Amino acid sequence: MTSLLHIDASASHYGEFVSRQLSALFAESWRGVHGDAGYRYRDVANEPVPPVTAAYVNLGRRVERHGIVAPSEVPALIENEAEQREWDLTLPLITELLTRSKARELMR
Repeated sequence: MTSLLHIDASASHYGEFVSRQLSALFAESWRGVHGDAGYRYRDVANEPVPPVTAAYVNLGRRVERHGIVAPSEVPALIENEAEQREWDLTLPLITELLTRSKARELMR
């Protein structure tokens, strides 16, 4: 299954920036050929992904030391509130990727 992650990052939400106009035109053309099933839109100006913090790195390194860890196992490795906040921000993004990945596998 072909997929497209359409990302906008311009501060203006009114379509006045050329980058938003071009990405919208490309996405519209792509969806005309491939349909909406593989299409995902993300506006990082409207819903920014926060910068990496020390808590994120510390939790990430701890997870790495345990090898391949399922998302459901990560909470047991969290040591403080800052790491919990980072995990709460990260889990929805991981879930989105895993969901799309599984959908692609089913389509093969």
